[in-house]
Amino acid sequence: MICDRARRLTIRSLGSWPADTLRYAYPKSGILLTYTPVGFGGKRAWFLCPRCDRRCGVLYDNAGRGWFCRICSNARYASEAASPIKRLYRKARKLRRRLGGDTNMIRPFPAKPKGMHWSTHLRLRKEGAALEARIIEHLHQSLPSFARGRADD
Repeated sequence: MICDRARRLTIRSLGSWPADTLRYAYPKSGILLTYTPVGFGGKRAWFLCPRCDRRCGVLYDNAGRGWFCRICSNARYASEAASPIKRLYRKARKLRRRLGGDTNMIRPFPAKPKGMHWSTHLRLRKEGAALEARIIEHLHQSLPSFARGRADD
């Protein structure tokens, strides 16, 4: 199960009176709350996972078995389930976006944004070139052998 697609209950969605909302909206859930002090007085509400008693801000629906924390649900985020090449693509696009350019890797590398130090820009440009070289190498290796033979000629 991936957390991004699962039905979830967040502590913030319960509003300023989470205990009352839990009592009326989820009467048979068995979810308990705990509170921690915050700076300048007041308190912050947390869920207690019914299975492990871990304090958490989000509980996930476990297909009718109850609401559990991410660890007890054995849930993973989509980014954790991504393949290594997808993570490389994401990192390269994020780097290009940081430099204010287009995320299309066919286009030239973005110019230095105003206010950025040259040393930072050159470091990011070097990192981006290395990422894109790894992506191209992966694409080259994943081509069928007959296409690779023509590309090497």
